[in-house]
Amino acid sequence: VFMVESLSFMETAEAVQFRVDRPFYYAIVKRVGESGIVLFQGHYKGDN
Repeated sequence: VFMVESLSFMETAEAVQFRVDRPFYYAIVKRVGESGIVLFQGHYKGDN
């Protein structure tokens, strides 16, 4: 299950690319029907 979620996360990351120049709170959500499941959330900091 963990590997499957990781693959889904990778696909999402490739589908939606974004850059940031400062830390921010974010969450990637996989929608299932009318509900959503949070696959990953936390603080992301740009390498730039």
